[in-house]
Amino acid sequence: AMERIGRTLREAPGGAALVVPRTVPSLCSKRVLVMDYLRGEPLSRLAERLPEGADLGPAGKALLAALTDAFGRCIFETGFFHADPHPGN
Repeated sequence: AMERIGRTLREAPGGAALVVPRTVPSLCSKRVLVMDYLRGEPLSRLAERLPEGADLGPAGKALLAALTDAFGRCIFETGFFHADPHPGN
């Protein structure tokens, strides 16, 4: 399932703005999912550092567009999506 979602997101038209971790099939089982480690910062931590009502400008709009496009393609093009997308997942 995760590979299918990842493939959909990686094959974004016009080049993907999102980086999607890949699963490591040789280490996965029915109860364990192992994925690439990606360095980064959670959006929630970034939001905590910004003043309330801060304008994120073009970078924020580009991120919002990329995330909206990713979820939209998963739902409307493939009909397959992650229904519980919180940071622990």
